[in-house]
Amino acid sequence: MGITALALGKLEQMISSNTWPSGGRLPAERELAKALGVGRTTLREALRILETRGVLEIKSGSGAYLTRPELLERPPSGEGQKVLPLQQFEAAYCLVPHLAAWCAFSAGQDTIDRLEQCISGLGRAFLDHDSTGIAQGYALFIRLIAAETGNPCLRLMVESLFFSGKCPAHDFAALKDAQRDQIFAGLVQLWGFIRSHEPDSAQRAAGRQQIMQALFFCGRPSIEKSVVLGPGLREMQQEKDIALAVASASAAAP
Repeated sequence: MGITALALGKLEQMISSNTWPSGGRLPAERELAKALGVGRTTLREALRILETRGVLEIKSGSGAYLTRPELLERPPSGEGQKVLPLQQFEAAYCLVPHLAAWCAFSAGQDTIDRLEQCISGLGRAFLDHDSTGIAQGYALFIRLIAAETGNPCLRLMVESLFFSGKCPAHDFAALKDAQRDQIFAGLVQLWGFIRSHEPDSAQRAAGRQQIMQALFFCGRPSIEKSVVLGPGLREMQQEKDIALAVASASAAAP
């Protein structure tokens, strides 16, 4: 488990134990980092995760304030029901591309910088073959996109889909190196479209990303049978065939 995840776990435990009252200000960064035994950079990352989940609010120049600690105790929707990886990818395909387009349209520099930091951390995790770090970084990437919308309903939906420990579809240890490389390349491309404020391109990139992961985790036969993912897969294949045909025609031209 990464150091950010450890710090996050300690913070969640302290909040759940009513260490601070709802609406109250958390201790100063230096004091809180010392209590958790981590650096201030790690603390800030853990606080940002809790902010994207709606548990607290970070006010520039003032500090972090506990807003909705009850969200830590909220059972995920459908608890007790087994969610299949294919079902999870279908839900993500319906949601994430639209979040990506929204983020690309409205993202400010702070969100873009946070996404860049997340991509950098993911790059290190991919290089180190740190599957836990990859899963946590990927979940954070999606959370940051959802947070940009400012819509608490969408943030809760993302939390239900991507909350660490409840995502059977994102066991990156099960993938081959080449597959992980493709996932990372897709995320870098998606971040690039968000950074350059290209909503349509970001939406398409996010959709391809979900289909690609679904292929790796669930296999082509399952995706082809899916009412949700099947059409997207066929569209991707058609685009690939067109690109190959254009390349062949260019190569054959005198």
